[in-house]
Amino acid sequence: MARKQLLKRAIFSINELAKHPTALSFKTKADYQKIVKMAVHDLHQLNVPLSNIHDLKKKHVERLVEHWQKSDINLRTLHNRLSALRYTTNLIKKGNIVSSDNSAYGLGRAQRRTTHNKAIDTLVLDETVNPYIAYSLKLQQAFGLRREESIKIIPEQADKKDYLLLKSSWTKGGIERRIPILTEQQKQLIKHLKQYVPKGGALIPPHKSYIQQENTYVSETRRLGIRNPHGLRHAYAQRRYQILTRCRSHPEGMKCPLQGGKLFYQMSEEEQQADQKARLLLSNELGHSRVGITRIYCG
Repeated sequence: MARKQLLKRAIFSINELAKHPTALSFKTKADYQKIVKMAVHDLHQLNVPLSNIHDLKKKHVERLVEHWQKSDINLRTLHNRLSALRYTTNLIKKGNIVSSDNSAYGLGRAQRRTTHNKAIDTLVLDETVNPYIAYSLKLQQAFGLRREESIKIIPEQADKKDYLLLKSSWTKGGIERRIPILTEQQKQLIKHLKQYVPKGGALIPPHKSYIQQENTYVSETRRLGIRNPHGLRHAYAQRRYQILTRCRSHPEGMKCPLQGGKLFYQMSEEEQQADQKARLLLSNELGHSRVGITRIYCG
């Protein structure tokens, strides 16, 4: 059976499972359903296709957690994904295939308040760096892309002159979004990308699959000593926060709390309004559905 048909059947089985009565709120149930669909999609990309959610096994869960841990995902998100899998496996009467203790997967407790600034403000590359990986890192720095997005992006299709269009097939959760192109540096990066990448191609060499290129990305960033490339996205968010908080009393914008800026309760009414407006716009640019997630990037 074709891989696409298998995925279609798996999604159908998840939709059928969602019809079961539950004590969960409508929103939580919908969030969990979305996470499980994403998990099945990830398994298919990892060449571990399922045709029915009832076929989920312990080895599938372990493979997913391993994949997610290699991705640019924060600890709280990993915990939420495991909660969704636990809920689902209980529904299919396989609750024992997901450990009730997150530490079994090498995960600690999620922090409720972000106090450590993980931003990487400077990216130092040399001629020894794999060109594809170098461009992926530059995209993360210039546009705040996630790792997967910076690999899957097709520059020719993404460039819309005034903004970068990220298609749903490239993004986390399948959420299409636009990122403004505002600086000359961003424009030059896109120009060079389109010149380097074959027409209609992604930032994946023609002879490689996405997974192979992702593995190259991981080994290359480790070689460069970049322990958490997601910090480039954090730095982008902080720069955008300062630009988006420009107001009458702060024509140059405000520093975010993680950069030493004021906490919300310390702000004036004008500053609070600027802060909330900036976080709303920033969450959309970063591809998040919750404004509160900006606390991870900005404090």
